[in-house]
Amino acid sequence: MKINRKNTPLPAIAIIASAFIITLLILGLSYRDIRLEEKRVTNVLYREGITLMRSLEASIRTGMMMEIRREQLQLQLEESTQEPDIAYILLLDEHGEIIAKTGLEQTNPYEWINTKEFIRTGEAITRIKNNSKIGKVFEIAKTFKPLRPGQRSQGMMDMHRRMMGKDLPQEIFNDRIIIVGLKMAELEQIQKNERKRTIIIAAALLILATGAIYFVFLLQNYYLVNTALEDMKEEVRKTEGFVAVGKIAASIAHEIRNPLSSIKGFAQYFKLRFKAKKDAAYADIMIKEVDRLNRVITELLDYAKPAELNLKKQRLEDIIVYSLKLLQSDIEGKGINIKEEYEDNLPLALIDKDQITQAVLNILLNSIEAVGKSGEIRIGIKQIKGELQLSIADNGKGIAKENIDKIFEPFFTTKKSGTGIGLALVKRIIDMHNGMIAVESREGEGTRFIVRLPM
Repeated sequence: MKINRKNTPLPAIAIIASAFIITLLILGLSYRDIRLEEKRVTNVLYREGITLMRSLEASIRTGMMMEIRREQLQLQLEESTQEPDIAYILLLDEHGEIIAKTGLEQTNPYEWINTKEFIRTGEAITRIKNNSKIGKVFEIAKTFKPLRPGQRSQGMMDMHRRMMGKDLPQEIFNDRIIIVGLKMAELEQIQKNERKRTIIIAAALLILATGAIYFVFLLQNYYLVNTALEDMKEEVRKTEGFVAVGKIAASIAHEIRNPLSSIKGFAQYFKLRFKAKKDAAYADIMIKEVDRLNRVITELLDYAKPAELNLKKQRLEDIIVYSLKLLQSDIEGKGINIKEEYEDNLPLALIDKDQITQAVLNILLNSIEAVGKSGEIRIGIKQIKGELQLSIADNGKGIAKENIDKIFEPFFTTKKSGTGIGLALVKRIIDMHNGMIAVESREGEGTRFIVRLPM
């Protein structure tokens, strides 16, 4: 009775591996969500900062009624920074010097960007800066140009100054850089809450996914164990049958064989004593029937007794050649054509020579009986996936479809003189070798036995 213990324990490694993969997937998705949220926050801050800058440009443009002085710029910045999320606003000249500012104190000159290169490109840039007082600050830098040369203010006072023969001072057309610093504390809190929510969801998904995988493996393990138990029950039932048959065979073998020997002896005596053909024919029938009964008893004993395998590395093709030699008279008597096809350089098989010889003989005898005069039996051996495959095929009468699943059952036979033990013994021998036997057959076309044995 063999049990595959590798399949019975819960595959913990598979569960751990699956949980690890799911964890990676969830972490990847969570990281992506967090990054998207960070991008969304920075986009919001960027739009807010650009809007503020444009508002300042428009405010200064419409308020140009006199020459721009630093005090007036400072006043404009302070009036525009009443919102609580604005940390500071800086206005730099082309040398990086702060000409106006509001909010937190900043070093002068403000070292962040190459002002001349930045003014030349004119593209807005951003960065996140750590501030010791308020935490992270989102900074946006942009060129600040309320007016360009040739552009005129729409203010009434400017019109008045032009009417008075005065033009706008060149200073207001000089390039400036505006830097807006936005507080990130509130948005960081939102991000923090979002991260917590994402982590909670990810953890819940991981627990649910791991639980689902565990349940699947548990269910699978249940079915494996249940199948193994059913197989064990079947093995026990067969073993009990073998034991019962063995006891019966052992107890009756001696009692039956002694009278059979006497009957055979008297039949042989009568055959010699009475010369009439009819009497001799009766005697021959008696002798043949006694031999058949002896053969049935021998097969019963062989099938029922526990066999100890003597496993050795053997050439399977040598066993085929030996078996064919034993059956040569039967083969030649029916004029059967034997075709052998063996792969080159076949490896040795780990088998019990006597047991496998018995199995091969039983299959060949079955094929010899199935084919008619001048029939054909094809024998082949090849290596498939680490095993040796023996194929014995004939072009005999075949097996009925409804009987194919029964031919390896003990005492099942469709022959008048059959015992139903031969193929059952073959199946038992192959199973003892941890091999496999299968049959393919069609009525009227022939039968093919396929045996796979370990190397």
